[in-house]
Amino acid sequence: MASRPQLRLPLSNIQPRADPPICNLKHDSYNGKLTVPGVCRDTVFTAADLLDEGEIGRGAFGFVNRMIHTPTGVVMAVKRIRSTLNESEQTKTLKDLDVVVNSTNCAHIVRFYGALFQEGDCWICMEMMATSLDKFYKFVYHNLRTRIPETVLGKIATAVSK
Repeated sequence: MASRPQLRLPLSNIQPRADPPICNLKHDSYNGKLTVPGVCRDTVFTAADLLDEGEIGRGAFGFVNRMIHTPTGVVMAVKRIRSTLNESEQTKTLKDLDVVVNSTNCAHIVRFYGALFQEGDCWICMEMMATSLDKFYKFVYHNLRTRIPETVLGKIATAVSK
């Protein structure tokens, strides 16, 4: 078997790629402002002020965790949307945030408390619900072996469509 020739590459002339670091494209962390009716208004907060009590849901773009704002004791749902360089996904994140922010006056939609950026991810802090409609339906159907009455479904549909 013949020996392999020695390969010599001029590595000293190679220039590193000039891609901007991700932290220049997104905030590493951003202090948010928290507003909880009857508790606090425009209170500056960071991720360090939130005590994570575990995941309560997940979706295509991120996770939802139950968290406590330790200075006030307020329990909230925090939707953590993963950072991405994909423009269409960034647009989706901004639309998610816009919908929640602009629906604060609707009595039938969870309240928006505030948002912050942590390690490039967007954290949306919202009112904690007792359960989701999906989980409620599964509980009634599988555990109670019944269906949600039509009168109740009608009230849910009316509340959602307002």
